[in-house]
Amino acid sequence: MLVCKITETKTISIGKRVTEFFKFAQKRAGGPPTTTWPSWFSSNFWNISKAGVEVNWDSALQVSTFYACVKNISEDIGKLPINLYQEYYTNDITTKYLRNTDASAFLVRKKPNQINSGFDLISFLIASAAMNGNGYAYIKRDAQYNPIEIYPIWANDVIPLYVTDGTMRYQVLNTMRRPFEVPSEVGGEDMIHIKGLSIDGCIGVSVIRYASETLGGAISSNKLANNTFANGAMVGGVLEFPNMLSDDAYNRIKASWDATHAGPTNAGKTAILEEGGKFSKVTMSPEDSQLLQSRQFQVVDICRWFRMPPHKVQDLSRSTFSNIEHQAIEYVQDCLMPWAAKIENEFERKLLHSDQLSSWNFRFDYSDILRGDAVAQADFVAKMVSSGTFTLNDARRYMYQNPIAGGDETYVPINLITLDQSKTYYTKPI
Repeated sequence: MLVCKITETKTISIGKRVTEFFKFAQKRAGGPPTTTWPSWFSSNFWNISKAGVEVNWDSALQVSTFYACVKNISEDIGKLPINLYQEYYTNDITTKYLRNTDASAFLVRKKPNQINSGFDLISFLIASAAMNGNGYAYIKRDAQYNPIEIYPIWANDVIPLYVTDGTMRYQVLNTMRRPFEVPSEVGGEDMIHIKGLSIDGCIGVSVIRYASETLGGAISSNKLANNTFANGAMVGGVLEFPNMLSDDAYNRIKASWDATHAGPTNAGKTAILEEGGKFSKVTMSPEDSQLLQSRQFQVVDICRWFRMPPHKVQDLSRSTFSNIEHQAIEYVQDCLMPWAAKIENEFERKLLHSDQLSSWNFRFDYSDILRGDAVAQADFVAKMVSSGTFTLNDARRYMYQNPIAGGDETYVPINLITLDQSKTYYTKPI
């Protein structure tokens, strides 16, 4: 029977856990909540590919391309600065003010709890959602309903529930030990929930579940490649003898052959046969069986599930000097930005008060990862200053330099005079 560990000494069967879940569901006020529990159950436990291998988050992460995709997306978003802005609207002019001293901004930027940093929290949420379709974190609040701590929760420990009043609630299990307490039942307003692709708008679908055939093929090909080197190396075939061997002779020759020619370190060694023995090669090399081509295709195939450009997982077969920069920009726009938008919107919905929602916004800053080389940056800054878009101090801040006195003047291209001087420039007597 399948079991799930909840402490070091106590286990509970899957059947019992599902039964207890339905008992819990019937006790919910406002009508019994429902959940697509078969999908949740199969995505977390039962994913047997046609290749005959089990695919779960642990085995999937052993596939280097899958690991690299999840790591790249989660860490590249986690390293982006996230800022909280307040917008004011006056005479159709919008002015933004930085509000990073707000408590909610401090939580997600610096210290969500006593253990994690802001980078840890965001990268965890994205990694969990990228693999399992859902990333969860519990919001602990004070008596005034202000968020004071945020705790990440393993996705397999959370069962989302639909309630008939149009809200979500979450049952939190204890299969994964954690150093902080989370209630066994959490309201939707207190649970950060980052969803991947969703078919109902409420729960994300597991990439591991839907990509089980792709991942199963990759796991199987890895095993095949390893077995090729472990058992056959560069020698494989049949040993033929003109006469029947005795049991002692058979065992001695087999042991001698395995010791001399099995394993990658023995590849290419000379075979010495006795008793009129003849070696006939019958196994195919990795090239003959197109194993290498298959593994190369699997890199691109796994990348498709994440909208990941192959060059980001060190596959440069289709990258050139002329297109690599544009591929990097596409990676930010097509792969990272959708995930970042999910984080921004969920933080706004769950961490801001209702009176802040109309004018306060969380926004990631992409400027660092979209910078060019030193020459490109210098050209960009010069054009921004000369066009009047940047002040000198804006340019210095962009280049991580301190402001200077008199650097807040704006210049326009007319001999680089200030904007105020340009108003009277053409009225001077000649």
